[in-house]
Amino acid sequence: MGMGRWLNGPFAKVKRRRHLYLVLDDWSRGYSIRKFDLSSCSEDPDQELTHAGAALEGRPICTGSHHLPTPFFRFEAGRSQPWHIAGAFDSKILDMQPMISNYGGGNGVVMYDVRKRSLMLGPRQRPDPVKPIYVMVDDRLFALADGSFEWLYPPPSDADGDGREGFRWAWRKLLELPFRSEHVTCYAVHRDEQTIFVSIGGSCSDPATLSFDTAESVIKDDDCKWKHHGQWQLPFTGRAYYVPCLEAWVGLSSDPATTGHLCSCEVVPTNSDDDASQQQCQGLKILKEKLFSEVPEEKHIGATLVHMSEDKFCFLECIYIQADKTGADGEKNEDSVDEMTENKDHRERFIRLTTFSLVYDMNGDLSTFSSRRLRYYSVPQEVTEPMLDFPVAFWM
Repeated sequence: MGMGRWLNGPFAKVKRRRHLYLVLDDWSRGYSIRKFDLSSCSEDPDQELTHAGAALEGRPICTGSHHLPTPFFRFEAGRSQPWHIAGAFDSKILDMQPMISNYGGGNGVVMYDVRKRSLMLGPRQRPDPVKPIYVMVDDRLFALADGSFEWLYPPPSDADGDGREGFRWAWRKLLELPFRSEHVTCYAVHRDEQTIFVSIGGSCSDPATLSFDTAESVIKDDDCKWKHHGQWQLPFTGRAYYVPCLEAWVGLSSDPATTGHLCSCEVVPTNSDDDASQQQCQGLKILKEKLFSEVPEEKHIGATLVHMSEDKFCFLECIYIQADKTGADGEKNEDSVDEMTENKDHRERFIRLTTFSLVYDMNGDLSTFSSRRLRYYSVPQEVTEPMLDFPVAFWM
């Protein structure tokens, strides 16, 4: 036993090590959850580390020899539904898909606790949400969907016995969204850990940024409403994270000129007024290093950013390498090109997993200071395209 344990007392609380959990629909009846050890001391030969610069030196990386970890858990559900899977309540992965007769499910949704390795049923939303956005705020889960806005307490713990007096574990409805969830371009939780910020836009919606105070005192007083901050958007695509050590929001850039780069901006004050003169966030910074693959043969499918802790991040990019289109005589094989056009499964697909630390350099710019490390994994042929377009991964 290590000396550190005794120096802190034999009953000292040991900090639990977290892992990355990836969800893929890689079998005919549903999904698998795979567990990744991303610690620097991992000695698993299947999780070989490669410096990010190697990809630009022409070194062979996508050899297909790196296989995904063995499935940690499997559950049955309708496939190709990444937006109905959420990570919540510290260590639970929730499958909240619409009811499908082939898979049963009844009135509950599957909740799997990766720490306890236990399974339970949670309450189902009624009606089933359409492409919802799930956001954890404090210890509650919020669901933003077309026609509905709801929130859920964590499940009653064993210490609660039969549950808190008068407590009914169920989704609670809030006022209807003043926008369509499909128009949300990005979202983030404020540093106050209780306010949700969203930006909306697209061809069918004027750009705008709004916020919602989730404080229970506000919700219970029926004084909750969306606050409009102006006709401008946060500079991210998808989810952004508040990073205390940087005092900024961090996420993938939504600017076409900096696609594949990280960016950061100052946190918008919750009391800021609707200012028509403000066109963008303050303190915008762009990471010079591109996270998307710059290897010409590697084609982008989808990506997601996961905040691990403090300044540490994990970036998952799904890529494909098109099979050789030339025959033995060097001429293009038109038949094989047509076949691959009709069936994308002929492509070799990989998960390009990058871990890095994000800091400010001496000039105050974003930098990873050569901390990026790569892992490549072959993707099973059974995985559907939506699960690669919108990768589902959680740090727990």
